[in-house]
Amino acid sequence: MIFQRYRNRLAFTLVELLAVIAIIAITSVLAVTSILGIQRGTAMTTSSSQLIDYLNTGRQIAMTINQPVEVWFSQEPAIDSLQLYRTDTANAVERELKLNERVVLSTNAQWSSALTDVIAGARLPDPKRGIPSYSFRFMPDGSTDLAGSASPTLTILLRTDAGASSLPANFFTLQIDQQTGTIRTFRP
Repeated sequence: MIFQRYRNRLAFTLVELLAVIAIIAITSVLAVTSILGIQRGTAMTTSSSQLIDYLNTGRQIAMTINQPVEVWFSQEPAIDSLQLYRTDTANAVERELKLNERVVLSTNAQWSSALTDVIAGARLPDPKRGIPSYSFRFMPDGSTDLAGSASPTLTILLRTDAGASSLPANFFTLQIDQQTGTIRTFRP
């Protein structure tokens, strides 16, 4: 009889088993939510770093070859790729920059004022790909041909926030100095 009672205590009850499964499920949901947030933040940080490096490369190439270099923004339906070209040829001077699929470059005039005048102008086909695109130039002295705003900006958003009417919690803005072409960054 004592052996029977001891053997019954070695097993889990159904209630105990369901409680453990519920705890595992709740912990899993919290972990997945946290991981997705980290992935979105990482995509934003990586894309912003790539964009800054790419624009600095365009500025440096223009100063090195002593010729203007155009930065082309391809938009289908949101800006997600950039290409650098010399102005005297349709040959790219740097590989295409494709932003992470989770992020886009905002076309909102308030958030990306560098694109305001560019977008107001005619959409021209990208010299190499023929995709309707927008562009601005880095000049040989490092300056840009951006007009209008005294401090043009470009803002990167998560693709899910692209249609928002106000800035989302997670965004990245860079400011281009028109006279020197240097870039400052802002992030909440």
